[in-house]
Order: sequence, then C-alpha cells, then structure tokens
Amino acid sequence: MKKLTLTAIILLGIIVIVHAKSWRVNNTPGVDADFNSLTAARDSASAGDTLYIEGSASTYGDFNINKKLIIIGPGYFLTENDSSQANKLDAIMNNVRIQANGIIFSGIRTTGYILNQASNTVITRNYVTDASHGISLAHDVNNIHDVVVSQNFCTQIMKNRDARDILIFNNIVSTYILLGTASDDFTGVIKNNVVGYYIEAVHAEIKNNIIYSESNPYNSNYIGYKILSGSTFQYNLFAGATVPSGIGNVANVDMSIVYTDFENQNVDNDFTLKDGSPAAGAGENGTDCGAFGGDQPYVLSGIPGVPHIYEAIIPTSASSDSGLKVYLKIKTNN
Repeated sequence: MKKLTLTAIILLGIIVIVHAKSWRVNNTPGVDADFNSLTAARDSASAGDTLYIEGSASTYGDFNINKKLIIIGPGYFLTENDSSQANKLDAIMNNVRIQANGIIFSGIRTTGYILNQASNTVITRNYVTDASHGISLAHDVNNIHDVVVSQNFCTQIMKNRDARDILIFNNIVSTYILLGTASDDFTGVIKNNVVGYYIEAVHAEIKNNIIYSESNPYNSNYIGYKILSGSTFQYNLFAGATVPSGIGNVANVDMSIVYTDFENQNVDNDFTLKDGSPAAGAGENGTDCGAFGGDQPYVLSGIPGVPHIYEAIIPTSASSDSGLKVYLKIKTNN
C-alpha cells in the first residue's frame, strides 16, 4: 500500500512528463480545442493519454471511463479562493463511472456521483455534490484494491463491495465515511479527513481526523464513530461527548475555535484552522488534525498538480512591429 501511494502521488506531480499524448477538451461553442465532446475524446484517446477538461458554462454530462486515462480538470470554487485559474469556470460532469484499472481522476466538479469499479485508481481533488453515493468504491464490483481517495470535497465516501488496501486521506466530507460492516472484507487507512457525522470501517487505521458534529441524523446510536473488528482510532478530535479507546482521541471539542468559518461550511476554505486551533499539532507526531495537516494537505479549490495559468493579460490588438504581447502568470501545484 505504501508503495502504491507514493507512486500515485508522485505520478500526479509529473504526469505532464510521462503521459503518451495530451488532448484539450472544451465544449464551449467556438473554442478551438482537440475535442468538444468528452465521449469523443475518450474514444479517440489511447490508454495512458491525458485529457485536459477545460472549464465551461455547460456540463459535460455523464462519463464512463473505460480505459486507462488521466483526466484533469481546472478545479472548483475558483471564484472563492485566491490565485486559482484565470478561467473561473468549473469543468462539470454529472455521474462518473470509473471502469478501468490505473485511472487518475482530478480537478472535476461532479453534480452526480463517482462510482469506482476498478483497482489501482487515484480519485483526487474533485468536488462531488451528490448526496446518495458521493464517492462510492467497489460499486457492484468485488475485490478492488490499491485505491487512493484524497483531497476531495464531497458529501460522503462509501463502499458497496469488498475492497482492500484503500487509502482515504485529507478529504473534506460533509456527512460520513462508511467503509464496511463487521462482516465485510476491507483494509485501509483513513487519516487527516474532516468528516461531518461519523466514520465506520472494519480493519482500518483511523487517525488524525476531525468529526465536527455532535449528532448523527443517519444513526443516532453512533455519534462520531462506530467500533468494528480490527479498526484502531488514534489522535482524532470529536465534537461529541464520547471517544473510542486509543491514544490521543479528544471529546467535546468546540469546533467554533477549530475552523476559520465553522458557521458556513460551504466552501473548502471554511475548514482551514484558526490561529491557536486545538487541532494544530494534535495529530500523530505533532501534525495538525484535519484535511490541512499531514504529508499531503488539502489543496484549496482542488487545483491539480500541474502548472496552471492564474492570470492572463491579452491585448485586443496587435501591431506589425511588435506582434501580440501576451502576459501570463503561471503557478505549479504539487
């Protein structure tokens, strides 16, 4: 699992070097891109290619990824956070189904769900608004393995069938992380997440998370957590009055002094830590608890780990002597 995680994270930082070909996809009328249809781009691309999905006022619709591709969008909350993309439009899809091994999916806003039905996949830095599935692993497919779900802003993370060696880290999840019941086959690590109501998993290492609600509208018997076979809880902060046994778990945490803007909880920057936050340094080895702590902190707006243009000055006219001078500011995000 550690080897896969390192490989996946490093790959996100260097995909511009190692991919076979890259293609622009933009469905805005009049834009000269390689493809204006996401389906056409997928069908024409070869395994290992990268599809750069550009922001648009129109949705790209449902998308089934049935070959090994790297899908990169511009991110989300692009008007709410500083130094994001020059084009403030999201790349929006509806329902997404990942149906091939080795896919990387990043920087997309989905108004539906992400159903992962494949192994060796990375689902990172996406905004998923669907309330019924959110990000669903092993959906109708048994025994997927080696999956990374990281730095997403989503409603929930869950699984439907058996899954092993799953790494869930640095996500902001408005409801719950539900990865198994006592009879399920699951192994994984759940760390440095911000979660609304509770975490439930079997055979999981659960640490450095913040569960920020004092109640659970889905199951009042489990506020903040549910203890299942083989799972350990350490260095987690809970708004609720009880905590599981384990080192560093803290109950009755006042979340109004944890986050920058706990009243709203609508945008990812609401969950940055206040100065003097009780989550600062409260995690394992002195790391911060929550999505902005650990080795791979949450990235505001889900900006993918590739260079992006965050400011562009393009004159409306050019001269025959000097041509057209275009000024760009470019930033990298690992």
